[in-house]
Amino acid sequence: MNIEMFSIRHKSTGNYLHASCRGRGMTQNEPYPIEGKILPRMFPTEKSASKALQCWCRGRYNINYGDEGSFWTGKITPVPTRVFEDMEIVTITMEIP
Repeated sequence: MNIEMFSIRHKSTGNYLHASCRGRGMTQNEPYPIEGKILPRMFPTEKSASKALQCWCRGRYNINYGDEGSFWTGKITPVPTRVFEDMEIVTITMEIP
């Protein structure tokens, strides 16, 4: 059985936004070569990958939670090198035995 997933790749380098974020959100990551134990972040739909890419392009999200986690305040720190047109959403086909 094959399953199609979607991932985000930097066009010129071929590097991917990766799944390993050390407990931090995806917007903290930069595209990285996929090697060893580093895996690309995968999304179940092209739409969800597109939404994630839009958030990533806005910048790094820094979130502070309230006393009981019921509310949050945060800010977005722009990253000028993140350009939507420099990235692409690619299909990854996984074969499941």
